[in-house]
Amino acid sequence: MKKDIKKAGLVFILGMGITLIAAIFPGKGILNANKISRNSYGEGDIPLVLQVTDGVHTSKVAYEVKERIFSEEELESLWIQMQPELEQAILNENKSLDEVTDDLNYPEELEGYPFLLEYKTDAPTYIGSTGSLREEITSSCVCIVQVNGFYEDWQGEYSFPIRLVPRVKDEETQWIEALSDKMEEQQKETEAEDFYLLPEDLHGRKLTWSEEKGKLPLVLGGITVVISALVFMSGASKEKELIKIRDREMREAYPAFVLKFSMLISAGMTLRQALETIGRSYVQNGKKNVLYEEILIGIREMESGVPESHAYGNLGVRCRIMEMRKFTNLLSSNLRKGQAGLSCLLREEAMKALADRREEIRKKGEVAGTKLLFPMLLLLLIVMVMIMIPAFSSFTL
Repeated sequence: MKKDIKKAGLVFILGMGITLIAAIFPGKGILNANKISRNSYGEGDIPLVLQVTDGVHTSKVAYEVKERIFSEEELESLWIQMQPELEQAILNENKSLDEVTDDLNYPEELEGYPFLLEYKTDAPTYIGSTGSLREEITSSCVCIVQVNGFYEDWQGEYSFPIRLVPRVKDEETQWIEALSDKMEEQQKETEAEDFYLLPEDLHGRKLTWSEEKGKLPLVLGGITVVISALVFMSGASKEKELIKIRDREMREAYPAFVLKFSMLISAGMTLRQALETIGRSYVQNGKKNVLYEEILIGIREMESGVPESHAYGNLGVRCRIMEMRKFTNLLSSNLRKGQAGLSCLLREEAMKALADRREEIRKKGEVAGTKLLFPMLLLLLIVMVMIMIPAFSSFTL
C-alpha cells in the first residue's frame, strides 16, 4: 500500500513539474525580443500563432514567416558556382561536351540551388527542348546551349558550346545496315519482275536465307506439356478414386467375413480350413467381391507352398485397410501361440466391425439427408410460388 502511494506521489510531482515548465515556456522558443529567426532557403515557412496585447486589447494572431530569400550578390555567386555542376548533369550518358553522341539531360532544377532553369540551342534541328537528339548525326558540328535561370525577380544567363559527333556503330549494326541497303537495292532492281530475288552475298560472304518458324512450335510444345500434365493428373485422381472404392468395398464386406470366420473357428476348424471354406463358398456364390478375391489369392499362395504366416502377412498388405491388417496380425500371432482364446477374440472383432459398420451407415444417412435439404427447399419454394401467384391474381381481379 505504501509503495503504491509513493509511486502515485512521484507521478503527481513529475506531471506537475512538466505542467509548470509548459506554463512558463508556452511558445516554441523562436520569439526573442520581438525578433523571429527566418528559415534558410529550402527549410520552408514558419507558421506561428502569437498572442499580442497593448494593455487594453488582447488577441491571437496566426501568421507565416517566409523563409529567407537570397540577395542579388548571393545569387550571382551561386549562379557561377552552379555552372560546372550543371554541365556535368547535362552530360547524361555522354563522355564529355566535346563528344556528344546520345541524348542530353536538361534538368529543370539542380539540387542545392534555387534556380528554375530553361534551355535554348542554336541547333533546334538536332537537339529538342528536353535535350533529346531529334535525328542521327552524320557529321561533327558545334552548337551553343543557352541556359536561363530564374529566382523571384532575378534572372541569370550563360552559354556553353557542345560538339555533336556521329555515333560509332558496332560491327553488327554496320552489317545490318549494309544488308538493309542491299535488300532495298534488290527491291528496286526487281520491281517490274514477278518475283523478288534475295541478295546472295554481302561483303564477299554467301548469304543463306530461311523462313522464321515463328512461335507455333513453342505454343504446340506448351500445349502438349499442359495436356500431358492434365492427363497425368486425371489418371492419378482416377486411380485414387478406384482405390477409395476398393477400400470401401472391403470395409463393407469385412464384418460379415469376420463373423463367418469366427463361427467356423468356434466349430473346430483350423485357420487354413476356415479360409478355404469361405473361399469355396465365395466361388460357388459367383458374386464378385474384392476382399474375397484377395482371400482366394492367399489360399493359392498356401497351396503353392508359401508358409501360412507369410500368406496371412501378404493378405494384410494387399488388402491395405487397417481392419484386415489387424485381422491378419491376429491370425499370425495365434498361429505361433495356438488357437486357445482365438474364437473369443474373433467374436469381439466381429462385434466391433459390425458396430463400426452401423456407425458408418448412420453417418452416410446424415450426409444423404443434408444433400436432400436443398432439393426439398427448392420444392417448397416452387409450391409457395404456385400458391401465391393465383392468390395475387385474384386480388388484382
